[in-house]
Amino acid sequence: MKSYQSKSISLRYDIKQDRVQWLGLCADNRLASIWISRRMLSALLLKLSQWLNKHSEQTFLSASKAKITKEKGSVHRFEHEAAQRQVPVVHEVVSKKQTIFVEFLLSVLHLTPLNKDSVKLVLSDEKNTYEIYSMMSTNEMHKVLSELLRLSDSAGWKVPNPWHSNNNQHAVMH
Repeated sequence: MKSYQSKSISLRYDIKQDRVQWLGLCADNRLASIWISRRMLSALLLKLSQWLNKHSEQTFLSASKAKITKEKGSVHRFEHEAAQRQVPVVHEVVSKKQTIFVEFLLSVLHLTPLNKDSVKLVLSDEKNTYEIYSMMSTNEMHKVLSELLRLSDSAGWKVPNPWHSNNNQHAVMH
């Protein structure tokens, strides 16, 4: 498997593909293009939100004080909104000098905690030929989820917001 670290990411919706494109800026100003389908985005949002809720130290403290299941959803929603506000969005135009050196449809996602405030997010294809990974803070992860939700809304996908959902779905990622 070929592995590349993404120093920054850009997200956009491509109307022709009817998919979200995750562009990872890697070494030598080259781009990795990862396509995300509506079905995968829905599962990805659920999995990432569950991971953030589980690994949030503040959530554990707040939820244990509340001791009421209904309040946990409010705590998670509040933490998501507060965290994603701390990371500014920078709208960049992809330069023609930046070449896409790898392109694939997202099939596998792995999350590894690095410490209490950061995570390694790994995206790979179905055959595990390539993996693109990013190191990010939990606040940055919240911001990425917020932007993915915004893109899915602008595409008219009606993907459920995991912080506003009252169901107890479980994410399954292949």
